[in-house]
Amino acid sequence: MKGLLFGFLMVWWVGCAWGDEGAWENEAALGASYRSGNTDRSLYTTNVKRERYSDANDWLNSFYGEHGETEGLQTEGLARAQSEYRFRFSNPAYFASVFTQGVHDSIRGIRFRGQLGPNVGCYVIRDEQMKLDVAAGVNLTYDRGVEEEATYTGFRLASNFNWDFSERASIYAEVELNGNAEEPTEDYYGWLVMGVKSGLLESVSLFAELRDEYDNMPDAVGSERNDVLVSLGLVYDF
Repeated sequence: MKGLLFGFLMVWWVGCAWGDEGAWENEAALGASYRSGNTDRSLYTTNVKRERYSDANDWLNSFYGEHGETEGLQTEGLARAQSEYRFRFSNPAYFASVFTQGVHDSIRGIRFRGQLGPNVGCYVIRDEQMKLDVAAGVNLTYDRGVEEEATYTGFRLASNFNWDFSERASIYAEVELNGNAEEPTEDYYGWLVMGVKSGLLESVSLFAELRDEYDNMPDAVGSERNDVLVSLGLVYDF
């Protein structure tokens, strides 16, 4: 557990600090959301991304969080941090990567879930206006729930899409599926994100987003498997 957490923190820190090749693309988003599923209520969301693309390697870092309160007491919260360093092959459409992720989800009873492992993937589309990539991999997963904890080999399937269809507007989508490699048809979870951004000022945009998260075996007793979140907010590019 300590080694997995240390590896996650090191990859995250280096990914955010190192930037010798290529230019970093940074954005921070704040939004107000409505969730339907385990709870029907409003939330505040935060989404920070720091990415760099070059001919030799790419580095993608992100942090996503949700927070909701009732009468001054925290009733639910989600925090997810990801970092992926991609090594480009001689054919730049293909890459191998090191991926790490840390998750805390109070509504589903996940005190901490950490993942660290290799991935392989390819860019189906990669130009200045549009990017589409797919990746698959295995990882060492440490999962600590409300009552139990376990370490197992996990799997990951992921795809990201972004299209800047004008100078001030873009659409994006993200799909990710993770699970226990020993019980792939029972112990799995994932999410789908679809959104659109429209520029208001030079560095500020308005965004609308639909997020659907699914956990086939939630740790918390009585939790529903599916949650849908609709968000509206502002994005700052820097």
